[in-house]
Amino acid sequence: GTAPAFRGRGLAKLAKNASLHRARAAGCVEAFTGNDAGNEPMLAINKWFGYEIGAVEVRHVRTIG
Repeated sequence: GTAPAFRGRGLAKLAKNASLHRARAAGCVEAFTGNDAGNEPMLAINKWFGYEIGAVEVRHVRTIG
């Protein structure tokens, strides 16, 4: 994660780019990622890197008591 004061500077994209290059250098041929559906900036980065939706998770919450 990035501290709020430093968001919007491209740090997440740089970090993801570096990790993908390291994974490729280590012989990986697939990469998986996950994030909240409401995190539009990260979704845009994932789209830019060519990620496709492979699964969707739904969580249900209920207050009891």
